[in-house]
Amino acid sequence: TTSSSSGTSSAKPATPSSSNKGAQALAIAQKYLGRHANELKKANKDPVGKAMEDWVPGNVNCANFISGVLVAAGQIKQSQANAGVYNLINNLKKDPKWKSVPLSEARPGDVIAFKTSGGQHVEMVVGRDANGLKMIGSNNILKDGTQAVSYNYYKGNTIIAVMRYVG
Repeated sequence: TTSSSSGTSSAKPATPSSSNKGAQALAIAQKYLGRHANELKKANKDPVGKAMEDWVPGNVNCANFISGVLVAAGQIKQSQANAGVYNLINNLKKDPKWKSVPLSEARPGDVIAFKTSGGQHVEMVVGRDANGLKMIGSNNILKDGTQAVSYNYYKGNTIIAVMRYVG
């Protein structure tokens, strides 16, 4: 659970290349900016929505959304997707196609999980700009406390893991 900002500065995502295999997943995530997580998971009209679990409450869809994006990008199997932050990260850590990297090396497409005052949260790195490390994910920004896909900035929370897809 974290606050979000649409931000006025732009962090340009990398384009898919052999040096940044995570950029494909980032491009998929960015297609959903502004989408309500509940609507996305229940519509089941596209690969991300189909990969998300419908039963997940509307205020805790961060891992559900990131899992859906990773499945849609072909970076994890549906069986590795998980609506729990720690479970998703543990699944990535067990997969040889993923490696842990230091926060200082985070780049577009990396998955970043961190502790919050409400528990834990997971998003995808967009890049760095004048405001810091920019991320995208399902955040609690709607008036009713539920989540929509938005940009957010890392605010120094304790890191659980930064994971990079190496394919």
